[in-house]
Amino acid sequence: MTDLTGLKEETALQLDALVEAEGIPARAQASGQALLDKLRAPVRIGLFGLPGSGKRAVLSALSDNVLSDNVLPDGAFSDGTLNDGGEEWPTLELSYGPLAKTQAMLSDGALLHSDGLPTADLLRQEPVFLRIAAPVPALTGRVLLLICSDTQADEMLAGLTWAARRVDLVLWCTRAWTTTEQQIWHAAPDSLRNHAILVFPKGSAPHSPSAYEDGFDTAYAFRQADPRDAGYAGFAEHLSDIIDEATTQDIHAAQMFLRRYANVVPLPRSAVPPVQAAPVKATAVQPTTPVYAADPEDANTPARASVPRPVTRPTASQIAVEAGLELARLFQMLRAAAEDMRLSLIGIRTQDYDTATLLSSFEQIFDTLADRACDLTLLEETCPDLVAQFEEARDLALLMRVEGGAEQVRDAARLLLQLRQDVEHRLVA
Repeated sequence: MTDLTGLKEETALQLDALVEAEGIPARAQASGQALLDKLRAPVRIGLFGLPGSGKRAVLSALSDNVLSDNVLPDGAFSDGTLNDGGEEWPTLELSYGPLAKTQAMLSDGALLHSDGLPTADLLRQEPVFLRIAAPVPALTGRVLLLICSDTQADEMLAGLTWAARRVDLVLWCTRAWTTTEQQIWHAAPDSLRNHAILVFPKGSAPHSPSAYEDGFDTAYAFRQADPRDAGYAGFAEHLSDIIDEATTQDIHAAQMFLRRYANVVPLPRSAVPPVQAAPVKATAVQPTTPVYAADPEDANTPARASVPRPVTRPTASQIAVEAGLELARLFQMLRAAAEDMRLSLIGIRTQDYDTATLLSSFEQIFDTLADRACDLTLLEETCPDLVAQFEEARDLALLMRVEGGAEQVRDAARLLLQLRQDVEHRLVA
């Protein structure tokens, strides 16, 4: 068990104890439960691409080849090719389970359940969707969702839209990243581009167009989807780094929540030891939007030991002081975001930018700030109008991104600066 996995489990146990404790406000309980659910949820990885692009090979490599040729043979259920009987390899979801189990959905909506991996008899019934659990360690904490479709753009886009709410990270497998693929990708829901990797499992990546220009974090090419291949090993390590980074951010968010309520609702002595800062592993991720580290003070300050005592309501002066500290931290985050965007725009004309990427970056900033403001309970209690202002800014940023264009980029920059000035004035008031 890695240090990160152990810390994640310890944090989840503490968070579970806090959510179940008496005296915690209902709103805080709901927030804590949401954090807990996120910590315990597996990372959902979607595999997309045209038929024959290598999706099956990548899925097999990521799952230690649990779906062997004996389960889904190439001749009958290959990636994008039809056999003589007209059968096609179906869309499937593959996850970890202590025992192998299969759930199959047929074209008429009927569900079939069976123990073990898919059998030839089951596949001959031409299921349209398979949900498979297998006791494979490589699947621990992950769910692999492979979308199977033909070459029709409309069908592929429908599959992407259906999968958008079911994946956290996208692997688009391709042979040459064609114009058709680019058009389908850019018409897909924007949420798919939050974390996406362009993968060339069967050849070299072309020099143009750049993966970054199309909204991918990076691109990888390897000769074969096999852990023994050096190119694939680099891709697999990068994928693990992305997942570890996301897990670390979830742990930090949960730890800050625990510290916020440590003095309001004491945890029982049976709770696990105080949380510590999650280890941050250096990664090669190149985000397209700013990433903000957790507050150093929050990250390095352990939670206080739990001593059972009556729940007490902080005094008005204590609330004012704590709210001021929360506002100061929010201002530092806001100032850093504004400075990052200012440095990005210095000396470069707006029309030289991909305005869609810029507006997505602004939207991510406003979304993060609004979430943070809503999570600050004392700030919401003392400055509800300011929290509402952050919520309104998030809504405006969404509209600006939908409208698109250079003028919207300038409006988003002005809105960010206005928010910074308003928070600064509130701090010195």
